[in-house]
Order: sequence, then structure tokens, then C-alpha cells
Amino acid sequence: MHVAVLSTSDAQQYRALMLHAYEHAADAFTSTVEERAREPESWWIQRIADPTGMAIAFGAFEGTELVGTVALEFSAKPKTKHKALVIGMYVMPERRGNGAARALLQAAIDRCKSRGDILVMQLTVTDGNEPAVSLYRSAGFRPFGTEPMAIRTPAGFRSKVHMWFDLSGVANAANTPHSEVAVNIEEFMQGYKTAWERRDPSMFAALFQADGLYHNTPFQVQRGTGQLVEYWKRVRLQEDVQVDFEVLASTATSGIARWHVTYQVASEELFQIWARSTGTSLVARKPGDPLPRMVLDGVLQAAFSGGLCAEARIWWHSMPEAARASSR
Repeated sequence: MHVAVLSTSDAQQYRALMLHAYEHAADAFTSTVEERAREPESWWIQRIADPTGMAIAFGAFEGTELVGTVALEFSAKPKTKHKALVIGMYVMPERRGNGAARALLQAAIDRCKSRGDILVMQLTVTDGNEPAVSLYRSAGFRPFGTEPMAIRTPAGFRSKVHMWFDLSGVANAANTPHSEVAVNIEEFMQGYKTAWERRDPSMFAALFQADGLYHNTPFQVQRGTGQLVEYWKRVRLQEDVQVDFEVLASTATSGIARWHVTYQVASEELFQIWARSTGTSLVARKPGDPLPRMVLDGVLQAAFSGGLCAEARIWWHSMPEAARASSR
């Protein structure tokens, strides 16, 4: 996967991708698929390659196929030309989990920084879209308000969370509410639970700083977004994941929680990973035997900085559910 600035030759692929987004992620956008389908080709070209320089779009490509995108809109007004608006972020569902969204967002941030005249980036995200909020937080965006009844959907009104990223370095952190710059163990564990139950590597990595550490055993550690995403891909071999947790201790910069997880092993590959990692209590299985449901109990200790997890350590034990029941 690689990220590149889109050009006029990408207009047809961009249109198809965004129409898919407006249809299948309708609550994420203020426009409807019917509205955008009526737009002429010239509108789509201007959206990605505005000759005035007031808009630019980036694409994530798998080979020559456009699988994700994000765009920037700039302002020509003297009083708002220091701001850039992030719009149209979307990655095809089957291509998520490989860092495409993070790479697209970073490309947009890098472009704004390179211009020199952009001091603030802004965006909105539909309230309740926690994977998106986690991604934006991990890149440096912070919420500054929620707009009620921002969009009308068939299911009712939805609010929009407004977020910003200070590129100037002069924002007064003392004037920013603590809840907007900090995360505690309760919030982290809720994100951890959601990322595991959704089997979402990108959402898991978004809980950490870009160079964050995750010690999945006392002897193994994953460092940085790429390694975190790659490690968490193994949860895709799990089904019917259920996670519970209890916070044991919490401070402003750290915390400890106990967690309990059950899941159905969905592949022989995952079972063998577990079997090799334990060395004991290996289930006696014959060809054709059903794969077991696993039970994991563990403790997590985390340290936080800048609104994200800087380092997390877990200690855990696992065994098949049937074996656990018979051991009582």
C-alpha cells in the first residue's frame, strides 16, 4: 500500500470510492449519495486537483487500485486562511487494518506543515464513531466541542464532534480542559475492549502514541504503529470475542486493570499459535475435532502521556474453556 497525491487521472476511481462511502457509511458524511451522484466530472476533478490550490486529495493505493482517500480544503479569506479542513476520509472496509487511514491522515498533516501558512487543521466526526476519534487523537487532534443535531439521518439526528490540531505550537495547554488532553485507565480499557471485540488492529494501535510500547508477554514487545497493527491482526482469527474488565488502580498518568476474555478459535493456525505459546495444558485433539473456545485472564498496567498510552504491559494465562471448567 502506498499514499500519493491524487490527480485528474484518478477522478473516476475517486468518484466511485466516494459514492461507495456516501452509501455504505452514510452517517459519516453530510452529503448523500444521491446528491453526489448528480455532480458532473468537473466537480470531482476540482475536489481532488483544484487549479486554484484551494483543495487537494490523497489516495491510498493497493497497486493501481484506489482503496482509501482523504482531502484538504483551504480558505482564501484573510481571516481564515490559516486553517485547513480535513474532509472525505474513507477506506474500503476490506482494506482496513493495515494502516491506510493513519498514512492518509499523516500525509494530510505533512502537507499542511510543509506549506508554512497553515496553523490549524480542523475536522468533524460523527459522535459515537470511536475508531475515527481514536485515530484522530493518536495523530494529535483534540475535541473542542460537540454540535447537537448536526445531521438528520433516517434513524434520527446525529451529533458531530469538532476536533482541531494546533500546528503553530503556541496553543495554551492550560486553557484546554483536562478531559480533552488526557486519557485514564477506564477510557483506555474501554477502547481496548472495543478494539478486541471488533477485531480491529487500527483501532488498537490508535490507543497508543506513534512510538508506543505494548509488552504482550514479559519477553516480547511491540513498538510503534506498524508492529502494533501487525501483532493485533491475529485477533482476526478469533470469533465471538467477549471482553470484560475491572479497573484496580488509577492515577492521572497510569493505571492497572484486570481483564477476562473468551473467544472461539476460528482457525487451526490460531490454535497452533496458542499451543506453541503455552507449552502446557495442550488439548488432545484428533483430526476433525472442533476447535476450542478459549478463556483468558490477565492484568494490564498502562502509562499515559499526551492523551494516549505510552506503554502497556500485560500478564495473562489462557486455557480452553472445557479444560478450565474441568479444572474447577
